[in-house]
Amino acid sequence: MTSIRRGLIGLILLPLTVDALEIQMHLLRHLEIETAEMRRMKASPMFWLHIPKCGSSFYNTLVHMPGNCNGWPENLSINDEMFSKCFEVGSRAMCPVWCDQARLHCDQNPHATHQFLDEETYQIYKGKFVALFRQPERRLLSAWYDDSDIFRAN
Repeated sequence: MTSIRRGLIGLILLPLTVDALEIQMHLLRHLEIETAEMRRMKASPMFWLHIPKCGSSFYNTLVHMPGNCNGWPENLSINDEMFSKCFEVGSRAMCPVWCDQARLHCDQNPHATHQFLDEETYQIYKGKFVALFRQPERRLLSAWYDDSDIFRAN
């Protein structure tokens, strides 16, 4: 605790009336400094909303954030090389094992990727969604060049 803060607390905690005590408590609450970790926990658990052809690489960022997935190997990336063409299914299957569910939501059914967001899930995670968006043309090109993509016409 800095000497300035100790001085402020000493001044604020003088014996006063009940109304003044309420003001003191209000001031003390606002003197508390929120750390990045405190702000991060307020946004927990994060829910990665995966829009097709947008942000699989962003998911790498989420799982490698300090504290999210301590069991996730540091050198392991979510990609075709590590998890085959169905990398999303393989990586999501490991999410409940490697990740802290209080910090990062893992889908209950890792085989049902790109699920619709229903009202119940929305209400549970409201304000805690993270997603990455792309220009529509880029999504279409990405889907076209991905041989296994479900959007590509046969």
